[in-house]
Amino acid sequence: MFFRSTDLAEVNVASYTTDTLGGAINFGYPIKETARLGFSFGVSNTEITAGRFAVQEITASPRLLAGVDSFYESTRLPDGTYAGPELILPIADLPDSALTIPTEPGFLDENGNEFLNWTVTTSWSSSTLNRGQLATRGAAQSVALELSVPGSDLEFYKLTYRGEIFFPIRNEWVLHFRGELGYGDGYGNTTELPFYEHFFAGGFGSVRGYEVNTLGPRSTPPSIYTVDQPATAIDENGRPTEVGGPDGRQFGYLLDPETGRLQFETFQQRRRAQAFGGNALVEGSAELLFPLPFVKDRSRLRSALFFDIGNVFNTQCGAAQRNCFDIDAAELRYSVGLGVTWLSGFGPLTFSLAKPLNAGEDDREEVFQFTLARHSDRIAFFTLTICIQYRSNPVNRLIFKVLAAAAIALPTVAFAQGKIAVVNLQEAILQSDQAQQRLTEVRSQEDYRADKEEFDRLQEELEDLVKDFQKDAAVMSQEQQLAARKRLAS
Repeated sequence: MFFRSTDLAEVNVASYTTDTLGGAINFGYPIKETARLGFSFGVSNTEITAGRFAVQEITASPRLLAGVDSFYESTRLPDGTYAGPELILPIADLPDSALTIPTEPGFLDENGNEFLNWTVTTSWSSSTLNRGQLATRGAAQSVALELSVPGSDLEFYKLTYRGEIFFPIRNEWVLHFRGELGYGDGYGNTTELPFYEHFFAGGFGSVRGYEVNTLGPRSTPPSIYTVDQPATAIDENGRPTEVGGPDGRQFGYLLDPETGRLQFETFQQRRRAQAFGGNALVEGSAELLFPLPFVKDRSRLRSALFFDIGNVFNTQCGAAQRNCFDIDAAELRYSVGLGVTWLSGFGPLTFSLAKPLNAGEDDREEVFQFTLARHSDRIAFFTLTICIQYRSNPVNRLIFKVLAAAAIALPTVAFAQGKIAVVNLQEAILQSDQAQQRLTEVRSQEDYRADKEEFDRLQEELEDLVKDFQKDAAVMSQEQQLAARKRLAS
């Protein structure tokens, strides 16, 4: 069982929130030592809140707003005066011709905003990597198909492939190739892949040098009907003496007398249109792993020169959607750079300096990226990304150079000295004067000394038992060996 609430605006995606309650049963079956099949059966209820400023692809606009039940016809003249008082009228008197009909419906207009879906996922994975982290040889790949079963509120499928392979060249020089493909679509009564299931590209694990999740199609900003207060009384010069009625609380939509339509304006929350993702993903990376000089222990440190390529596409772009294109090799984005990964006490610490080679007008660039991720057995629970845009501003250049030097120097210095010092927070705390004083106080206590002596005695007894067992095991029967193991366990 799970409940998940997500605000997509926090990760550079068009503003909307999803609240999902569901559950799933997962199980796997090994088909050989290095490969296994996976199966998942799940059900989820997803409610989407788009809000007043939802983009056109989610909810078409302009549209009448809840809570606004009046309108008035403007009498304002070009010089700012008024030809006469403006009269507030009920929305029921508004003719249909005064509304602007959107050219295309949004996804929620066609499908509603709450969906109960039953899903089946099957996957195959294989791995011959020599390490779980910072591998240097072998290969890994996986294929997964997710299908919402017929009868669900939304009927769709997603197919994904991920793979990587390492080719040792000489000593610690290694070639590493990575690729990821994804495609999804609707079927039955669902005409497209739900927008909240879209693929995204850009950032770490994708195409470095671009902001996370910002490549590919953009959303279309909403159009909002203008809501204002009427000038309900004017003087002999046409200047308003009363706005919003006697109590100042009247408001409504503004009707343009020249066009006979309600006025509206395009509302854009950010300087650039928000990323919307797409139903097709193509990504790849080629890396040359090489050893950093002056570092003795390289088992926890990796440096690489990389070339990234990829983008996200949409096979069903909206008529007015920006930066949207079908699968096209000409729209792939490229970047090159240098990356360093260090398995620190906090978790994998990764730095990269990347140069986008063919950024488009709507793409958001990031030259320096830093990620700190600590992993439990199931999820990554902490991710931090710091981004500096490299522009002509001299202050930004200075910050960029300082952070870039720190990104490369910090792991190198720490390992070259054989210390973790500042980076290992636990070690730093234990070496502080306050911590050392507290440890000295604890060690001087009577209870501590008694417990320490008892522990040392038990440890010596256990070592003697182990030595006796190893000495006599060759002549013991199976029953005697079992009894001896039970004694050791006790």
